[in-house]
Amino acid sequence: MERIKLTDVSDYINSKNIINESNGIKTYIYQDNKVLKIYDEDSITRITSDGLLKLDTLSLEVFLKPIDMIVDGLKIVGYTEKSLDRKENYPLLIDDDKLLADISTLSLNGFRIDTNSIECIKTENCTYFSATSGLNYSNADRTLLKLKLTRDNLTSMTKYFEDTGITVDINKETPKEKTL
Repeated sequence: MERIKLTDVSDYINSKNIINESNGIKTYIYQDNKVLKIYDEDSITRITSDGLLKLDTLSLEVFLKPIDMIVDGLKIVGYTEKSLDRKENYPLLIDDDKLLADISTLSLNGFRIDTNSIECIKTENCTYFSATSGLNYSNADRTLLKLKLTRDNLTSMTKYFEDTGITVDINKETPKEKTL
């Protein structure tokens, strides 16, 4: 994961380039294949550098991962993410098995999903979830903690889907972890 200085991307951070603004983070047009995600200055929802680096090592299908870390001195102020052709009128196309596998992978690798920070992005062929800013990371290597994270993440994602009216079946057997 590359570290990019905030000053190197500051020309992109303006009102004409903004795509989305929610949960303490603004998304800007950046490059053809990337968007910038910059935290609001007063945002308390931030992933740690350890969390970003760990997330970079995971194989995820429907949860988007950061590509680069945006820094201002020693402080992480944002990250880049894959750019998607966003369309509100696209249908929700969620692969239940891939979603369940991603939730399991995140959980078993120490991530708690804050569903208040999830952005649902619909594309022509798939629905993705951008949740990096709301992932809380713990590098504790305890099986009990990871099983609790799995249960908690499944419960909170089920509630997220119920609250948003999205129909997904994630209450089936959890697949084996992809990376640990």
